[in-house]
Amino acid sequence: MSLRVQPPLLPISAGEPFLNDRLGREESIKALTEVVRSVDGPCVLAVDASWGMGKTTFLRMWSRHLRDISVPVVDFNAWDTDFAEDPFLAMFSEMTNALEALPTLRGSAALARWKQTGRDVVRDHKWAIARSAVSAVPYVGDRIASELSPESSTPFHVDTARFAEARAARQDFRESLRTAAKAASATSQLKPLVVMIDELDRCRPNYAIKLLETAKHLFGVDGVVFVLCLDRQQLVHSIRAVYGEGFDAEGYLRRFFDIDYQLPHADRADFIAAALDNAVASIRSSNENLSNMLAHYIAEGSLPVILDRPTLSQRQILQTTRRLAVILSSIPASRSVRPDVVTTLLVLRTVNPELYRRYVTGHCTDEEAIATFSVDLELRNSNRFNARAAIEAVLLAGVCVFTANDRGQADYDKLPIVVDYLAKSDPQHISRPSDQSEQMYLDAVVGYIAELISPQGRRRPVELARVADQGGFRSAVRQLELFPDSVAGTGLAPRPDEA
Repeated sequence: MSLRVQPPLLPISAGEPFLNDRLGREESIKALTEVVRSVDGPCVLAVDASWGMGKTTFLRMWSRHLRDISVPVVDFNAWDTDFAEDPFLAMFSEMTNALEALPTLRGSAALARWKQTGRDVVRDHKWAIARSAVSAVPYVGDRIASELSPESSTPFHVDTARFAEARAARQDFRESLRTAAKAASATSQLKPLVVMIDELDRCRPNYAIKLLETAKHLFGVDGVVFVLCLDRQQLVHSIRAVYGEGFDAEGYLRRFFDIDYQLPHADRADFIAAALDNAVASIRSSNENLSNMLAHYIAEGSLPVILDRPTLSQRQILQTTRRLAVILSSIPASRSVRPDVVTTLLVLRTVNPELYRRYVTGHCTDEEAIATFSVDLELRNSNRFNARAAIEAVLLAGVCVFTANDRGQADYDKLPIVVDYLAKSDPQHISRPSDQSEQMYLDAVVGYIAELISPQGRRRPVELARVADQGGFRSAVRQLELFPDSVAGTGLAPRPDEA
């Protein structure tokens, strides 16, 4: 079995579109549904969401919900049609397939009229493309263009005649679409035909702009609502790539969008949980045992807490979980690497690349690592007690591993926190903290450190002069270096116990 980098599409069932809604999208979808159903006249509604916020799943849920309440829907993936030169043919084809599937239109005169007027517009589009292409050839272009229309003897007559025909064809097309959209409603209560366009911001800049213009000028009629789910900033960049950096791309977009909606950010804990579930699903296709191990670390709470760093955006969280799945799947079974170690290193590299480089080359103190990672030491008594202790232990154990010399001796000067914890956890230590919960936390951290660096995984005692990489820190770094933005040239050679 092979690793599935892209997680499978979320199951969305008829009658229960929100059954697997992990990001709380039901409220937004139902609110937007009421907006769409109340629209009178042509409308283009833009749903703005950045990369990684689940735009495609949002549209799939909304599309299913609309169908469940008998609202006719057309699903159109702009990215899938990006290979085409002209978006009109692609959109006309997709809408025709969707309209043919509606019982209210199947075999109707309205559908037949729509098809005929659409073919007329396609013919005119093909002529316009050919005319544009040949006109670029000096002297020859005008002659070929005139011959495209035998009834005319000059290019001017060709242009004016064809323009009039094209204009009439477009008017007929828009009227036939208006009639078909009205007939598409399954009940006496008129409902708009909703066209869902996804992944517009991934398209070639020229194609994205043409598609916007086509939707607005050719398909924008009474009874039709276009929903564009996109990353607005990315689309702004695409427009400026065509018209120049000084172009007012925001003002240009306002010409096309009648309603703007900002998709709310999902609850952070829900987003992290969904991203980790996707990682498990990706690994399951290649290694069920490995996916079960990852699921265990998620369930015990350390991975969600590791990813819940204030400086990590949702996009970075999604990238981290996808890379976690790839890294875990690519490490040979002979080299054991813990998911909490890999995740911690991935996050540390993201929040502070410079400190990460110092960390994995043994030039970082444990105090710096703890401070950079924003381990919340004030919340040790929370219900995520063990998870927080595990995070701190991984960070501290990593400093032990990366500062150790060839004989396995760690650099005590870079381990003030570890040395202090070991002293306080010694049974002979007299001045134990008066706060019992603080002592329990300290003992938990030391216990986790022992698992990560003690030979044969012995829990006690922790000997900084005999450090062994039981957590797979060095193997994890090797795999991280496979990514373009990872550390290069750290000079980490395999230790004898890793060979």
